Amino acid sequence: MRSSLSILLFVFFVQTAHADVRVVATIKPVHGIVSAIAEGVVEPELLIDGATSPHDFSLAPSDAAALQSADLVFWIGPSLEPGLEKGIRTLAQNAEIVSLIETEGLFLLEMRDVDAFSEKSLVAKDHSGVGSHADEHDHGHETEHGHTGIDPHIWLNPENAVAMAATIRKRLSEAFPEKADILAGNFAQFEKSVESEVEAIERRLTPYAGMPFLVFHDAYQYFERRLNLAASGVIALNPEVAPGAQRLRALGELIEARKIRCLFAEPQFDPRYAEVLAESGNLTIGTLDPLGAELESDPEHYLKLLEGMTDAFERCLATTG
Repeated sequence: MRSSLSILLFVFFVQTAHADVRVVATIKPVHGIVSAIAEGVVEPELLIDGATSPHDFSLAPSDAAALQSADLVFWIGPSLEPGLEKGIRTLAQNAEIVSLIETEGLFLLEMRDVDAFSEKSLVAKDHSGVGSHADEHDHGHETEHGHTGIDPHIWLNPENAVAMAATIRKRLSEAFPEKADILAGNFAQFEKSVESEVEAIERRLTPYAGMPFLVFHDAYQYFERRLNLAASGVIALNPEVAPGAQRLRALGELIEARKIRCLFAEPQFDPRYAEVLAESGNLTIGTLDPLGAELESDPEHYLKLLEGMTDAFERCLATTG
């Protein structure tokens, strides 16, 4: 009897301890992947709402409180979320912080010359982990985008998302060892679903391979490279700075020279400049949402993000044929 009571008390203690583990994810795509892997184990908290750009996000008091009480924090890293770096380091001192840009096996791309999209800057590198944050910021050049070195929009390559999910499963299994089987099953399902989604996307977008288009800012090269798409330029060299008249004139010349008929705005930024260019150049305007801003923050978020990106490309590029 005493032995049975001891076992029950131990189980209760373990369940209670793990029930108090708080998991925080910074942006919606990361939160969506964490939610898919953690389904049935823990519900992660979302720090940055999808309508807010992570590039210039600043902490509100409620965000600071979430970080202070966190046990496990998943983010891309300071190159994507510079406004969070200080807060995470100082407020989440008791949490394990997982920088997903350091995930082993990622397919990584250097930030490219967003004005010219030079051939040299499009060369990809296959890394097995990025290394330290110091490495991440020591590639020897600064871009107009405000980042250095590696392009941080890593989740837009679906294979990268699977690699990130593997890291997330590992970290969650360490926090919830008694739920390791559930986490492993969730990961296997996520990997299978992503592979199936990519096959469908390839079938849909193959007819548009190589067609020129403009994007609002240079966030999509991972998706482009994986699906054989071809951005011809960007509207804003820095997404937090409005393009001036000279920039808009140069874009008008680019549109005419490359016979561009499709351009994309983003829900995180002012659409007026995309609308001006679309009207003056008789272009079709679409919306690309790299964060899935208007999607539910649930275990299906990442798959729906890929579907939404595919829908947007298909609708806009179909008008150029």
